[in-house]
Amino acid sequence: MDTYRKDAPSIRENREFKETSKKFGDGVITAFADVSHALSLVDDLNETDRKRLEIFQSIFVRLNLLEKGPLLQVSVQFDPNLPDNEIGLFLKKGEALKTSKALSAEDDLFVAVAPSVLESVWELIRTEIDKSGDDDIYAGITFLEGLLNLNLEEDVMAGLTGEIALKVPNFMNFDPQALENINIQVDANFQFDAGSVETDGAIIFNPTNRRKWNRIGNSLSNLQNVSISQTDYNGITVSAVDSSIYYGEVKDLFLLGFSEEGVYKLVDSVKKDTQPSYLKRVPKTSVAFVQLNLARLLEADAKGSPPADKVLVSSKEIAPLLAWISIDDSDATFEIVVSAEDTPLEAFAKHVPFYIWTLQN
Repeated sequence: MDTYRKDAPSIRENREFKETSKKFGDGVITAFADVSHALSLVDDLNETDRKRLEIFQSIFVRLNLLEKGPLLQVSVQFDPNLPDNEIGLFLKKGEALKTSKALSAEDDLFVAVAPSVLESVWELIRTEIDKSGDDDIYAGITFLEGLLNLNLEEDVMAGLTGEIALKVPNFMNFDPQALENINIQVDANFQFDAGSVETDGAIIFNPTNRRKWNRIGNSLSNLQNVSISQTDYNGITVSAVDSSIYYGEVKDLFLLGFSEEGVYKLVDSVKKDTQPSYLKRVPKTSVAFVQLNLARLLEADAKGSPPADKVLVSSKEIAPLLAWISIDDSDATFEIVVSAEDTPLEAFAKHVPFYIWTLQN
């Protein structure tokens, strides 16, 4: 309306809109917003949230259903120099993800985040401790530092900074609630019991500061009441904690899983180092990457697969959904690809029988 009345320039004159639309093209739905102008129109936004959102300058959204390519593309322009902004902590340039060495095209789920994410998490925690820390919190920190003989900020936080990934080869064998069976007591002494934990899935970690990471490992290994055994598998030392938690290190990647066979397969996968070809489309500045077989997730939710005559193709024949966030300078991009071979609409059609099966079960 403002443009029609000549009170404001046309959106087509906006530099960010022209550059982003040229980069992504048209879609079934294309939307653009000047965030600073949009915020001025919102009256019931508290000052804290308004200050956080002020880091964003513009947002461009493209939804595609009818052409091969990404389903969704979101580009956000932001001010990287805005001080004291919690959102800005996470808007840091990413890097090539090394945990993808553990990725298989057959994985039902794979989620990886760049080191900058954990750096920002620890920074938020430090800020919150400084701002709101009470006697109980500081007593807990003192106990932890004494238990490990390490400094929380200089050793623990530094050692636990790095790239981290979650890998689930098979949703049918994945039970995150199994982790509730881990029993940890830290009253007078440290007590650890993981004897009844078993589930598919693994955590892959690539520490930024390997010396600090090794110090944490040495401190944990010195704790009493923790039973650790070791096995040589394919030239790699695999350690077992209470015969339920298995870990080892391959090509600078720390691997941790809750199934002996699962960790052995993961060791083989990393040593083989054959990544799926579709990773070439993922930007080198990614801060997060997700691979998800949505059909397999629906089967797991229904606790079984639909009959063969009820589906167009099996769940293993459906390409996994890929999504990533990349950041470069003052531009953050989020993209979702549902198939490289089909249009998004065709890909969704293959999922419909699995949705129906889940609803029926």
